[in-house]
Amino acid sequence: ELPTDIPIEFLVTINDASSNKYTKSLILEHSGSFDIFGAGGKGTSVFNAPNPFNPNLEKTSIVFEITTPASITIDIYSLELKLIKRLFSGFLSAGYYDSFFWDGKDDNGNIMPNGVYVFVLTGESDGKKLIRRNKIVSLKN
Repeated sequence: ELPTDIPIEFLVTINDASSNKYTKSLILEHSGSFDIFGAGGKGTSVFNAPNPFNPNLEKTSIVFEITTPASITIDIYSLELKLIKRLFSGFLSAGYYDSFFWDGKDDNGNIMPNGVYVFVLTGESDGKKLIRRNKIVSLKN
């Protein structure tokens, strides 16, 4: 159990195949029982399908449920923590959503190489923020 109302800093370091090192500081703010995502925040109600997916043949759908109206942002990141594409940013009513898709392309329309990506779903309601992350595997034939 994380302490409440105390920001926690994580340093994430990733080494790529060429031995380049990427380090990013991530601040996690946890505010007790706040949870806008369904399934009690266990992560089962925030996922993407299909996973893995082939962007030459299909798109992967970001699926989630929110239990209260919230400002939602859905971003796709590389493992180097580079923003690849913003899928959505706006206000949504409480409900189940499965109509946000990633086609494997960046914001400029370029198909990204095979690899592991991360989608970050951020919800904000009543001045509190909650973040969910999940891996997406992109595999082209």
